[in-house]
Amino acid sequence: MQPAQLARALALLTALTTACGGNYDPPSLIEPDKLRVLGVRAEPAAITMSAETTLTVLEAGAPDGTSLCYAWAYCPYTWTNNGAYTCLDDALQIALGTTGTAQVGMAEVLSSLSHAKDVFAKLGLQVPSTTSASGPCQSSATATNPFASSGLPDSYVLFQVAEASLFGGTCPDVKTALATPCTDRQKCMQGFKRLAVSAATPSACGPFVAATDKNCAIADPCDVNQVCGCDGRTYDTECDRVAAQVAKRADGACPDQNPAFPGVSIYWPLTSNTLEALGTLQPDSHTYALDPARTGVVAWPEDVTIVVHPDDAFEMLPLWPGTAEEYVGKSTDPTAPPVYETLLFSWFTTGGTWTKDRSYDAYPENVLTVPALAADGKPLPLTIWVVMRDGRNGTSWQQRHVLVTPSVGDPLDQVHPLCRTTPPLPGCPAK
Repeated sequence: MQPAQLARALALLTALTTACGGNYDPPSLIEPDKLRVLGVRAEPAAITMSAETTLTVLEAGAPDGTSLCYAWAYCPYTWTNNGAYTCLDDALQIALGTTGTAQVGMAEVLSSLSHAKDVFAKLGLQVPSTTSASGPCQSSATATNPFASSGLPDSYVLFQVAEASLFGGTCPDVKTALATPCTDRQKCMQGFKRLAVSAATPSACGPFVAATDKNCAIADPCDVNQVCGCDGRTYDTECDRVAAQVAKRADGACPDQNPAFPGVSIYWPLTSNTLEALGTLQPDSHTYALDPARTGVVAWPEDVTIVVHPDDAFEMLPLWPGTAEEYVGKSTDPTAPPVYETLLFSWFTTGGTWTKDRSYDAYPENVLTVPALAADGKPLPLTIWVVMRDGRNGTSWQQRHVLVTPSVGDPLDQVHPLCRTTPPLPGCPAK
């Protein structure tokens, strides 16, 4: 990993510890009766003209059967108040709903912005421009997309998840909920989801046709006039896109996409030598579904609960098929290498300890040591979550289940934990 990539990774790791507030020790342990928000996913990951964005919150830790209250609101301009994000003015805040999911689209963006001029005037501030200045550098991108050179590069969706008991058992409306401070962080969580805004409507992609595309024999007079290619890359100019022989998807930068996260693998068993080697392993993230060089690495299906024994340790590896996006396009130097997102993984469990709370794409693997059983020896169910973030607005996650049981001296105690299921997976020894 290059120094610049490492710096971005460390910066994001810091941001992940502060975005939703709360102090947890360790942060990877989901304790009972302590509500946690592990992530918020937006699909698509940017607000566009062509579709509404659906937001989903991943929460954990609330006692079974607890009634939860949700509140979502869109706001283009926010400020921090005692560590919480608050809309700059009530007139800019657009309520999005009070369920576990919410939708936001360009209608909410434009409705909020229609009040921006009056709000900024009331506050004695100058409203950031949301239109591009005309001139020789104005192209179809800036003429048709009022956000192409905007003072509104990102917007925010504010959210709150809280136990209904904090409101007397009845969930309040969005405005009341978001205005109520979360004084008990074990029962209430507030936060924000940052979203990019793009008014461009992507066109249907086809093959690159040089004869009908823009003639770039003369350099574009603008320093930057971004365009989204059908390869998902943002090019600084039309000339760069044409030189790469890529068809155009839309004017302006390509919206961020959520990283594809199809699953996780489990490596069994672990030896002391393997544990010592963890710091040097660099698996190929594009082909790591099954590494023949390491016997025992297999995909862990989402609907399969593995069976392990007290104090067992096993390694997990997140899988992603080349999902990192190039997000700044080409440099003005055509020989400069592309810059890609840094993918980071946050690990959570309801019991046991991880080797590390977070990992990133160059060293994604992690090891979970499960806890001992209680004195009564009853089986202990565990839940695992792995949350992937791309350093911009994209988020995805996976969830798995583990059952810790006493070792009974059965021969199956010595085989892969995926082979202790009923029925066993294909390839497992017969009981």
